[in-house]
Amino acid sequence: MSGMGVVYGLCDPGTGEVRYVGKTAKGIRTRLKEHIRDAIRGRHSYVYHWIRSLGGVEPRTIVLALGLPEQL
Repeated sequence: MSGMGVVYGLCDPGTGEVRYVGKTAKGIRTRLKEHIRDAIRGRHSYVYHWIRSLGGVEPRTIVLALGLPEQL
């Protein structure tokens, strides 16, 4: 996915409900790991509080759109 960006959703692992939407040029798996790392480190925002509330279960990810980063 070199040069490409992705709009992704983080979904509740139990219900499949999309709880967060973001975009990245790094790749979805890399970005998920960064979100989890920041949540563990205690960073404060909705997504990090939500990830901590999952009790160690990873959110599911879905691709919502692909394209050049400046087009997303």
